[in-house]
Order: sequence, then C-alpha cells, then structure tokens
Amino acid sequence: MTALHPQAHLLKRMEWPACSPNLNPTEHLWNLVGRAVRARQCVTNLVTSMRGSCQDVVVPHAT
Repeated sequence: MTALHPQAHLLKRMEWPACSPNLNPTEHLWNLVGRAVRARQCVTNLVTSMRGSCQDVVVPHAT
C-alpha cells in the first residue's frame, strides 16, 4: 500500500545516491553548529570592542 501511495497522488520518485551529503544529518548538524559559533563570536567581539571603546573614552575623563 505504501508503494502505491506516491503513484496515487502523481508524485515523481527521485533517485538519490545513498552517499549523498544531502542525506547526511551529521553534515547538517555541523553546519548548524558552525553557524551558531560564528554568530556568537561576532556578538562577543562586538561586546568586547564596545567595552574597550567605552573604557577608552570614560577612563581619561574619570581622572
């Protein structure tokens, strides 16, 4: 019955290589992890940069 279902709805079946990277969930996971790390570093660098810039302005005027 499952084999007949796609034909009943006129869906095309695509042939896909078994070793396709598109079917590898590990590749998708590492992609998500990499994006999250890069996004976090940008924010961390921005916050660090802003703190340093603020201190450069405030510290000379505090003395």
